Amino acid sequence: MIPAIFHAKAQLEVGTGLDLLEADHRAIRRAGALIGLAGAIGALGGVMVNLAFRQSFLTLQHGDGAYIAFTALYVVCCLVTWVVFMRQRPRRLLGASRPTRGCRRRAGLRRRCAVARPQR
Repeated sequence: MIPAIFHAKAQLEVGTGLDLLEADHRAIRRAGALIGLAGAIGALGGVMVNLAFRQSFLTLQHGDGAYIAFTALYVVCCLVTWVVFMRQRPRRLLGASRPTRGCRRRAGLRRRCAVARPQR
């Protein structure tokens, strides 16, 4: 998904006059950098879980403090995800279209429906 997002942004840059090869090269580099950064943050999260449990057991003699901290962190992460990605905004990429209202799922078949094209 990350490379697809950067490729879509590269296509928008090509529309503004940037060279196609340069835009694709930039998109590939940015996608690789973001994937590497996400992996590093994920690894750091594994370390932080161990540190949180260790501190909770040293301080409270049980792991409830760590569980409360994890729950609070997940609530904050959900709120940030909603604010940044899920809420409706007028500025979206043109490729982010939604299916039309008449789209239905047929029994046992893949979803077949027309995609609403954004108006220009």
